[in-house]
Amino acid sequence: MWVKADHVTWVHSPSSTEHSANKVKNPTAFKLWEYLGSEYIFLKGILFARNDLTPYERKGITRQQIQSTDTYNALDVFIETAYLRCSQPQDRVYGLLGILADIDVGECVVDYQLSLTQVYAQFINMFMKKYQSLLFICYFPRRQTSSSIPSWIPAPEREPDFPYRDIEVSRASGKIAASNARISQDGLAITVRGLLLDRVTEINPGGTLHSTPISAWTSALEYFCRQIQTSEENPPWLDSQVLDLIFPPWGDKFYQAHAGRTQPYGIEEKRSILNDLVQMNNTRDCSSLSLEDIFYGNGTISKTMSQSRKSSFWLVRLAILRRILFATESKRVGLAVGLELQPKDEIWVLFGCPLPLVLRPRPDKGGGYMYVASARATGLMDGKVCEKILGTGKTEADYKGPPVCTLTIW
Repeated sequence: MWVKADHVTWVHSPSSTEHSANKVKNPTAFKLWEYLGSEYIFLKGILFARNDLTPYERKGITRQQIQSTDTYNALDVFIETAYLRCSQPQDRVYGLLGILADIDVGECVVDYQLSLTQVYAQFINMFMKKYQSLLFICYFPRRQTSSSIPSWIPAPEREPDFPYRDIEVSRASGKIAASNARISQDGLAITVRGLLLDRVTEINPGGTLHSTPISAWTSALEYFCRQIQTSEENPPWLDSQVLDLIFPPWGDKFYQAHAGRTQPYGIEEKRSILNDLVQMNNTRDCSSLSLEDIFYGNGTISKTMSQSRKSSFWLVRLAILRRILFATESKRVGLAVGLELQPKDEIWVLFGCPLPLVLRPRPDKGGGYMYVASARATGLMDGKVCEKILGTGKTEADYKGPPVCTLTIW
């Protein structure tokens, strides 16, 4: 490893497993052992080791994250490697593996002949083996790139984010782990097992919902929900399945942080909130307002609205943030976050994956798929479909539901 004082670049030597630092120009420019003892470890700070870091350059991780063994932590820190500047792009990952407490570096092979995709896949493989989870696939890109990196890898270049609020309340695959998932040697494909449960038929043409006028997305919600309406007693958007979609079972801490209350809304409260939103369509000057407008006090009606009601609308906004509304062949309604959906995209529950996934067939890959989005979908979040596979005293051979498939994602 060598260090340049002006733009400290962390470079691992392929010919040596030992690290040494030759300090150039300013002998105090880089003191990693002191920096690691501070409260914050800024990834750019480690690499630049300057006192004049801008707030953007200080984007990074805390010492607590470095030492954490939380399931999400390794992925979060992996994403942060996008901010590293190294002469060899592979070093962004190798440097991470050297300081992250939650990774067994003994499983890592430092090989500069590997492509960047293979290095990423190596990290993902270590994560997958440790947690028996496909959580890493549930990302959505904040930046579109023309990269050749496979769709299932949350490559830092894509500035991926994870819908953690959804992940925490969804158990789509039940207790079934990703024990049989395998990554190809070239890092281009992952082979997994799961259930094909549905196909997309319609997508809301209005795009993402959170900044859409309330009148537009509530009308779309009503249209899509008529497909799953089970009772004529209530309007379709008040169906219990739809309420669970708009109000996921977030815990007490979430409600306390975002709504100033100590417990989740009851079913009647949820219906009241959605009813109020729909009724606003008939109120003067409200048709063009979004949930953001209401919360931030824009529009006449928001100035007379109680703070508790504004907070309830804000929770709805969080539930639909960046989401695309869609309907399926089996009369389900869902909210997806990821790439743009298309009709005939398939809804899968993969073993070891907490969320239902939207996958698109790749005829050019001989029956393979590409990852499109993760989703919340009515009837698929509680893991009951997969419980039928591993029910009490049963084996997979006893399962009588949709066929268990092996598929490859590119």
